[in-house]
Amino acid sequence: MNPYLYDTNLSCQGGGLNEFIYSGRLDNLCSCYVLLQSLLNCKFNQLQQYGKNNNQQYGNNIRMIACFDNEEVGSVSNRGAASNMMISTMKRLNGEKNFDACIQKSILISCDMAHAVHPNYASKHEKNHTPAIHKGLVIKYNSNQRYATTMVSTFHLNAISQKLNIPLQKFMVRNDSPCGSTIGPILSAKCGIRTVDVGIAQLSMHSIREICGAKDICDTIRLFTAYYENFETLDAGLKVD
Repeated sequence: MNPYLYDTNLSCQGGGLNEFIYSGRLDNLCSCYVLLQSLLNCKFNQLQQYGKNNNQQYGNNIRMIACFDNEEVGSVSNRGAASNMMISTMKRLNGEKNFDACIQKSILISCDMAHAVHPNYASKHEKNHTPAIHKGLVIKYNSNQRYATTMVSTFHLNAISQKLNIPLQKFMVRNDSPCGSTIGPILSAKCGIRTVDVGIAQLSMHSIREICGAKDICDTIRLFTAYYENFETLDAGLKVD
């Protein structure tokens, strides 16, 4: 009989300055949390709350989050990213007639946690691609399309991070190392939507007790909140030759 370990302790903060968060299943409940908080915080929802008396305009884009089951086992299920759930939901929201045009004006942030460089295994990372805790959200690149990031899809994140002075990190796996993937390439291929793969840096991924930085969570919520609010305006000014 194979033993299975389970952490019964509550999530908590720790470190000399309470700068770390210790919890099970940070991958990927942490991403679900920051995206949900960002959607709730963005000013579009204030417009809905205060009604027509609020004269500010926040555009016509539909802002949404999608959280899927079964990512760790391939996403092939009736509720996983490899199902038709995402594309059918977007068609219901936009209507069949304008769906293709809406896809061309849309973007997907695939948010899955990132491996921070471990001090005992620093050689596993490229010297210039060593994600660190407390250094900002990690943008993931891969030439074999294990991540769906492109130079065009990173434009909006880079513009917002520079304006708000929020740090970002870039990560590319070593050429001689295997690379995991995310639901980003799956959804990008199925829906034909621009995609950028990102994640908050953490240690001990997939262990029963994981660790990430409290500052990274706060910074990422600020970044994604501004992304929800400003994507439409930024994208209108983006011209690709």
